[in-house]
Amino acid sequence: MKRITTLKFWTALAIVIALAVVAFGQSDGSITGQVKEAFQRAQEAAVVGHELTRLMNRAFAVAKRVRNETGIGSSAVSISFVAVELARKVFEDLKGSAVMLLGAGEMAELAAKHLLNYGASRLLIVNRTFENAVALAGELNGEPVHFEDFEKRLPEAEILICSTGAPSYLIRPDQVRRALERRRNRPMLLVDISVPRNIDPAIGRLDNAFLFDVDDLESIAEANRAERKREALRAEEIIEAEAEQFFRALAEGDLNAVIGAFRQQVSEMAFTEFERSRKRLGDLSEDQEQALRVMINAIINRFTHPVIKQLRESEDGHSPYLSAWRDLYHRDPSE
Repeated sequence: MKRITTLKFWTALAIVIALAVVAFGQSDGSITGQVKEAFQRAQEAAVVGHELTRLMNRAFAVAKRVRNETGIGSSAVSISFVAVELARKVFEDLKGSAVMLLGAGEMAELAAKHLLNYGASRLLIVNRTFENAVALAGELNGEPVHFEDFEKRLPEAEILICSTGAPSYLIRPDQVRRALERRRNRPMLLVDISVPRNIDPAIGRLDNAFLFDVDDLESIAEANRAERKREALRAEEIIEAEAEQFFRALAEGDLNAVIGAFRQQVSEMAFTEFERSRKRLGDLSEDQEQALRVMINAIINRFTHPVIKQLRESEDGHSPYLSAWRDLYHRDPSE
């Protein structure tokens, strides 16, 4: 594979990484961290060269620029993360808050993990089968709660996430009203991800009770996805401009390096031959020797000028001339 083709492949890969980082890494920075960790390991194993290192570092910088200059990462697009977004709007700061997880649905578990990542300090896990609550509490570093104790422990939670397979309402307005009274009317967020619903919609009419069901979350996520698509167009413009700039800088740097290596080798050849013939010239004055050196430099310049001119006039710095001269002088482009 030609070097330029290889570079285009890695550039495309870096652009994909940049887009992935800005598009999906907004929740906790995990994707950014994973990619950086993988690349660091590759560097430690000495399996990446200078140009790929430059390329990946540039990709991370572009991802940061896109995140700062667009709103592509400002809105949640998954149901589980929408729950976190809602919690942050209700409570502003999640630090020290408690989350109660009723049931063991996958989306509910993921939402609970996100809430913990954003500052929630306690996780109460309620399940009809206490052994399942114990097992999940072990995975999430939470506290298992017997189903019979659910109502008694409910006032401890700022956020309740419900996801069970029950066919009817498990949580009624009178239960939440009593919990709010014990909480001295401090707000409570209730998220019902169950299908069918497990939280009575009438709870949403209680003061300081904020209730959202799976349809609400999906509606918010869909609106956010539409907004993100608009922001993605701006992100793509930034990335395309950065990719073009990277290639231009890479071509200029490579071109200058090849020209420098070419001139250096020609100069070394000329002056090596001069030193070999030096003793046959007899005694030379300082002015005579200086004149010879000036003449040799002039010949070097006359010889190399047409080649350098042709290389610099190539459209993108990647003409066949550049490849030919790189191969001729056996220059390693990673040096």
